[in-house]
Amino acid sequence: MLQIVRQTADMVYALCPFHDDHDPSLTINLTGPFAGRWRCWACGAEGWASEFQMGFTVLQPALYAPQHIGLADSMIPAHDSYDYMVKLATEWKVPRGSLGEYNVTWTGTSYSAPMRNGFGELIGVHRRFPDGSKRCVKGSRLGLFLPSFYAGGPVVLCEGLSDTVVTASLGFYAIGRASAMSCLDHISVWFSQHCRPGESAVVVSDSNDVGQKSSQRIAEILCRQGFKSSVLSVEPYKDARQMATEKPDGLRQMLRQQISG
Repeated sequence: MLQIVRQTADMVYALCPFHDDHDPSLTINLTGPFAGRWRCWACGAEGWASEFQMGFTVLQPALYAPQHIGLADSMIPAHDSYDYMVKLATEWKVPRGSLGEYNVTWTGTSYSAPMRNGFGELIGVHRRFPDGSKRCVKGSRLGLFLPSFYAGGPVVLCEGLSDTVVTASLGFYAIGRASAMSCLDHISVWFSQHCRPGESAVVVSDSNDVGQKSSQRIAEILCRQGFKSSVLSVEPYKDARQMATEKPDGLRQMLRQQISG
């Protein structure tokens, strides 16, 4: 009997029936080129839905208390959220809808955005204050900034929330990591769950030494997984956001060349 923990638009999360599973380790893709593909990320069992349904035809919902219960409460918009969201969109020079794609909200004291693991589960909340300082909500783990839907195609991987939102506003599918050296496991899992082998992945590097080294490491990991990964440096600009602000057509052209190359 398969115990479903929860289901999103494109993924089912369940307790694996092949081992003593207390934390949902099994996923079933519902959309995209791997629709019907299931895998347990703990014991390694895998297959396709047709095989799965032969052995497990009864689906029973299971109760599961998220490890970070209460995180979502820290993202409830304040009554003056609209004005502050317009202010942030103006500062970053992006459409307000680009902020919405990453569920950025104004909560009364800070801008908040969800951080997710490679399966898309909420594991933390990133907070950005009006003075530019950044912190996480207590109980958070560093994770990925993910837009609402991936329909396939090249992926641009950025460092930080603002770089990610700005890059997406230029017409690219962008995901972000919370910091330079974080989220390597989440990145690996997300790509294996969502992208076809051989898909293009461009890792945009900040101009500092840590950013360049971490971007190269991520590109190497994705390359070993079978993806066409490369690193794009935005020097002499500090980061993608600065280049997009000062020279948006230049960044757009560089990304297109990197993807096609």
